[in-house]
Amino acid sequence: MKTPLCTFCLKSGILCPKCQEKVEKGEVSELDIQIAKELLELETRFPTLKDVELKKCVEIGPLVIILVGEKDVSSVIGPSGKIVKLLSKKLNKKIRIVGESTDIRKTIQDLLAPAEVLGVNVVWLPDGSYEKKVRVRRSDAKKLPTDIKTLEEAIQCLLNERFRIVME
Repeated sequence: MKTPLCTFCLKSGILCPKCQEKVEKGEVSELDIQIAKELLELETRFPTLKDVELKKCVEIGPLVIILVGEKDVSSVIGPSGKIVKLLSKKLNKKIRIVGESTDIRKTIQDLLAPAEVLGVNVVWLPDGSYEKKVRVRRSDAKKLPTDIKTLEEAIQCLLNERFRIVME
């Protein structure tokens, strides 16, 4: 498994100078370390995790978002969702696995699934700035993994842009 920290540091619990520097600079959070350790332990039971690339982890309210390589989403979810369920029990939080992609809509779709994203539009504001609007069917409101405010924060944190979720 590829993580922001070296495998030796994760297994030993003692960070080398290079990994310690990443933590001090804020490139790697305590949550990143915790989830990387958990996934490393699960790697023996689930061999598909060996090829997974862990990018970063974000905790927003009751939700933990794990950003992985674009093709690694199904590997981290695991057979019948077993890996995500185990992580969810350990952390006692809801977990969403999101694939890092250059396509904003795909990233948002991973986060909001099983609700369907109808579109992502740019809304220009009177002061010349803009924000992006994520359109979701009103009938899919119950399918959202958590409340809209938390999801908006999560999208903004992942993509570093202002987003608003609108139910149509």
